[in-house]
Amino acid sequence: GLTNKPGGHLAFSPHCVKTVVDLKLLGIKYTRERLTFLQVRNELAKKVAEDVTVPTLELPDGSYVRDSWKIAQWLAENHPQGQKIFGGSEAGKRLAIFVNSYAVLAADIAALSMPHIAPLLDEDSRDYFINKKLTKARFDQMASATPAQRSERIQQVIKNLGPMEMMLCLKPRAQATDAANASGVNWLAGGAEPTHADACLFGFYAFSRADPGACKAIWEADSLPNLGKWVRAMLEWMGPELAGDFVTA
Repeated sequence: GLTNKPGGHLAFSPHCVKTVVDLKLLGIKYTRERLTFLQVRNELAKKVAEDVTVPTLELPDGSYVRDSWKIAQWLAENHPQGQKIFGGSEAGKRLAIFVNSYAVLAADIAALSMPHIAPLLDEDSRDYFINKKLTKARFDQMASATPAQRSERIQQVIKNLGPMEMMLCLKPRAQATDAANASGVNWLAGGAEPTHADACLFGFYAFSRADPGACKAIWEADSLPNLGKWVRAMLEWMGPELAGDFVTA
């Protein structure tokens, strides 16, 4: 996974969070290697491939699966309980595809969060993050946003989360009602536990925590009560050992 400095533990990559959720869902034990941007580009690239990205999953045979979506597909196809990843249905997989590619959220959350991530990084990783991953011009544009521009972005994210709120307003599937409603939790696919669709949306949430003010304004918005309840349920489901690694909201 991606972290802020050598030996660090802070987690902010939305894509790595997706895979952490999937692995927990299936109860898979694993060793989590936390790397900085530069360690990914140097150490992991030498080990795996020049164009490597995170998350990257190393399999028992020494091969690798890269990209959170490909990892989800691999787990769904190869793990004995792999059907859990997409909720056991093609509809669940299609929902996950939709949430995973919901780009209107990614752009605005990135613009809010990235200026807050940079100060958390070690000096070399910060230089790479600003000048190579983003480019100085793009970073400066994000960092120099006025309060009005920032507020506009926050309102845009809240608006774009509307479809997720509507999904969470729906009743769970009949066979999941007892399990889901015992704790008052409703997951995106309507089942008794999270799926990769929840993992994708939760990745956006974890990323947004880098900007505490924006995070609170978005995920606790009055117009998104069910989404706020879902966030609290996901944090509880993840448990303090995993959730405690997220950048502070």
